[in-house]
Amino acid sequence: MRITVKERRYPSATGLGMIRYRMWIPEDPCAALQITHGMAEHIDRYDAFARYLAEQGVLVYGQDHAGHGKSTGDSPRGFFGTENGWNALVQDMRTLFDTVKRDYPAIPFVLFGHSMGSFLARTYAGRDGKDFDAFIFCGTAGKNPALGIARLLARREIRKRGADQPSKLLNDLSFGSYNKMVGEGRTAFDWLSREHEQVDRYIADENCGFLFTAAGMRDLFDGLTEVSGLHWAETVPDKPILVVSGDCDSVGGKNGKGVRQVAKWLQQSKHTVELKLYPGARHEVLNETNYREVFGDIALFLETVETMGEIG
Repeated sequence: MRITVKERRYPSATGLGMIRYRMWIPEDPCAALQITHGMAEHIDRYDAFARYLAEQGVLVYGQDHAGHGKSTGDSPRGFFGTENGWNALVQDMRTLFDTVKRDYPAIPFVLFGHSMGSFLARTYAGRDGKDFDAFIFCGTAGKNPALGIARLLARREIRKRGADQPSKLLNDLSFGSYNKMVGEGRTAFDWLSREHEQVDRYIADENCGFLFTAAGMRDLFDGLTEVSGLHWAETVPDKPILVVSGDCDSVGGKNGKGVRQVAKWLQQSKHTVELKLYPGARHEVLNETNYREVFGDIALFLETVETMGEIG
């Protein structure tokens, strides 16, 4: 199948420049998937996944968040503004959805979020979930009991160092123990995947693995607070939901504890939830040794959404 790849830009709600996004467009799209990428990475890392789905007729698109990839402009990486950065990121997602939906009004749209992107996708689902026909939360996490303290520390770091300055303290507190769970010390990012080549690519990529600013970490913690609990799940509309993660994902917790918690919140609020926990897999299941299995499971879920759209 012929796939057309396009790259475009639009002004960011952060006021810090332009947001760059990419589209993988099949000849006759049957559905659309909006990708919301994770922390300290970029949309180009999803090229293989996007092409796989586009080959099956799914239009795939996604942006580099503000402060990431080619959407940094003149601002520091990992910075979304002095105030209300999380809201601005969600608004950028909404702008992108409106832009693509305008050109493809007749097909179902699914929102996919990975890691930090899953927290953004969950925020969007709770605020304006009616826009989408289904949701996929990948590499997500449940409630962290230290979140309240983390928010206080982030605000202290802003006062001490400045909102737009990187915070090694907050980074170390948040991610410093991630490798302990996987029991491997080859690199500082072994918790991402069992696939060494993928980990090495991440490390070699200058647009990956950077430190977030103090304000960026505060925004992340504030966003996590909004989506951590049954109160969030009750605001999400009744749409099909797929939750995917590795059961050795340091973000989701041992044996997927936090991931199961998210699924439980949704189930308690009467949602239809499919949970996929892959044995031995780590954080980036799209870049894992069993990535083909993960791709296939997501494709099957999208097929059910397409079928529902045809029936509707």
